[in-house]
Amino acid sequence: MTEQSKICERCGRSFSNRKKWKNNFSEVKYCSDKCKNIKIKCWKLELLELLKNSKGNSFFLSDFLYNQKTSDKEAIKTSLRFLAHEKVVKIIKERKQIEPDEISGDVEVRINLTY
Repeated sequence: MTEQSKICERCGRSFSNRKKWKNNFSEVKYCSDKCKNIKIKCWKLELLELLKNSKGNSFFLSDFLYNQKTSDKEAIKTSLRFLAHEKVVKIIKERKQIEPDEISGDVEVRINLTY
């Protein structure tokens, strides 16, 4: 994340300063009007509970999504992004840690032991 970027309070993705926010970027909370106007369920507690109860302090996102009786996959990924930005978890894809904004396909979620 660069000096002129922030984390959207709704979707958890990073966004940078734009021309229209030139004078008030410090007050901007959301990356878009869409994020400003939608409501999403927070899945942080469920994700942390799964990590706490999982063998090896990790799980695959696809397993979690499969076991949930919801179609709200984006809200789950958003909560996961927030946990990663807060350094509570690490997101692993193909044995390498990735940035929270790069979540796609099946990823492994590991508790950050240095947290």
